Amino acid sequence: MLIAQQGLYTLIAIGARYLSRRPSKPVVVLWDQLSGNLKALYHEWERNQRDKFDCYVLSLDPSYSEQLRHTNIPVLQCNRLWDMILVGRSDAIITDHGLHAMSAFLRFTSILFIDVWHGIPFKGFTPDDFRLQHRYDEVWVSSPLLKEIYERKFGFKPNIVKALGYARTDKLFLNLSPDPQLRVDLHIPAGHKVVLYAPTWQQDDSGRELFPFGESQDSFIRRLSETCEQNKAILVLRSHLNASISKKATKMCATVP
Repeated sequence: MLIAQQGLYTLIAIGARYLSRRPSKPVVVLWDQLSGNLKALYHEWERNQRDKFDCYVLSLDPSYSEQLRHTNIPVLQCNRLWDMILVGRSDAIITDHGLHAMSAFLRFTSILFIDVWHGIPFKGFTPDDFRLQHRYDEVWVSSPLLKEIYERKFGFKPNIVKALGYARTDKLFLNLSPDPQLRVDLHIPAGHKVVLYAPTWQQDDSGRELFPFGESQDSFIRRLSETCEQNKAILVLRSHLNASISKKATKMCATVP
């Protein structure tokens, strides 16, 4: 029902785009999970770009929208008509995956579409997986090598693909200090190094293991935890949104949602 609403309100928003008044400031929409590159771009807007344009997170999931709203993040919901009308009046939509039922915006509006993807697509992707993104105005990738892969393997036109780096890795390249609040939230004592383990998910292969070397979740995390303890380090486990890590395994280390 949510996707049906999204599709219907998209069509209404397209008509309203040419009838309603333009917002006083440019509008940029981030679709839809506020994580990875989208989250890094949002924080850059929050810190330095608020005066130049308005930025919203667009979500299909009402409960997720409510979570973001509780943290004072400006949210638009696909199941709210007036929210979708504002999306239809936006200047740019930045995505890190597909559009669900909003592809009509691509065909019938002049909205600038930019893809920043949420990972590095090496796991069996083909040009057909990127049919939607081929119609985008720009696709931002992490490096010249990935730009070459997008053009050679996935069939993108060179002028669309921009090797700008990934926003989520800027902290690493700029050598910025980590957020001290993270240590407080995860009860990480001072003087300890932090080791991050962030496994991906099975995607379309239900038999693919999240953990290497034939180890189970529990045994692999236990060995990592033991190694960290021997070296006065704290293991932080960051689960993928679509992965399932057992509660027993996460008790051995700090976790990041």
